[in-house]
Amino acid sequence: MGLFTSAGLKSHQAGAKPTGAAAADASPATVPDWALAPELEAAIDALWARLRRPGPGPSVLAHQAFAITHWEPDEGATTLATALALHAAELHPSCSFCLADFDFFNPGLSQLMGLEAEPGLSNVLCQEAALDGVLAGTRLPNLSVVPAGYPSVGRRIAELEDLCRAVCEQLVARFNYVILDMPLLREHPNSAMWASGLAEAVLVVRAGQARQPAVAQAMRTLRLMRLKITAVALNSREYYVPNWLYART
Repeated sequence: MGLFTSAGLKSHQAGAKPTGAAAADASPATVPDWALAPELEAAIDALWARLRRPGPGPSVLAHQAFAITHWEPDEGATTLATALALHAAELHPSCSFCLADFDFFNPGLSQLMGLEAEPGLSNVLCQEAALDGVLAGTRLPNLSVVPAGYPSVGRRIAELEDLCRAVCEQLVARFNYVILDMPLLREHPNSAMWASGLAEAVLVVRAGQARQPAVAQAMRTLRLMRLKITAVALNSREYYVPNWLYART
């Protein structure tokens, strides 16, 4: 497990979600054009170098999934997941990427991408839509986004565990790298149990907000769900990194 820091994560919106007839003609939906702020590329590069595992052979590409997790609200986990997916897809145009919003309680990724009103994963879980029908395109041909969908299935997540895993397995089989935006661990400590053995966890903590007991509890929660913690990302770092946090990585 490694500790990675950044001075902040920013995205620049260069487009708008189509509306009216244009939206009706968009199938699948497309997301706004976002770009990573240049000063953040080094931090994302370091994190991605830690996460990425090469394929078993020169002509065989890897298939990996990463669960981006956080204990407190406003840690910047959704923004980090978005930045990681965008930058990694730009670095590896021969690989396919998928950014999926599994936070059915607070679908911030779907809102960030302007897809909050589009069918998504919850519709697939409720058998109201096919997975192919909820994949949204981006400006990068090798990056797709899957929104959370509009019917709330958060309170039913325990009974949908097998379906969540099955859908994620489909994504991992289809894409080389799948980045999952996950719910708040503090309020939903069992929400990622279905990802055990399928996805590696990245714990995001915000500099100045991270407290030793909270980070320790987040790590215990991830381990109880049998998720491998691959990295801890310290977001919005401006000052020193506490020694206790280094010790845990």
